[in-house]
Amino acid sequence: MKIVVWVDSEGYKHRSMLRDSDSPLRPEIGIPSDPPDIRSIDWDVVTRDLHNLLVERGLLTSKDISEKPGQLSNAVNITATRAIIRLFRQETT
Repeated sequence: MKIVVWVDSEGYKHRSMLRDSDSPLRPEIGIPSDPPDIRSIDWDVVTRDLHNLLVERGLLTSKDISEKPGQLSNAVNITATRAIIRLFRQETT
């Protein structure tokens, strides 16, 4: 078996496992080895959670985010990471 990384017509990268005898010119026929499809995340929920976290942290103006360095990126990271982790967990259940 060999692992190939390929790009579909929409620009998404994929990983597939191919038999040694399979042509690398048709990687889509292999066994998919991709992460879960993040397009299935409910981004409206992520948006709401991020908004609520910004309010809780008092990040309401550009002055607020300049006075609290790292808080904005931390809030974005927390909300996006939670959504992605939920997606990975759904895949395993």
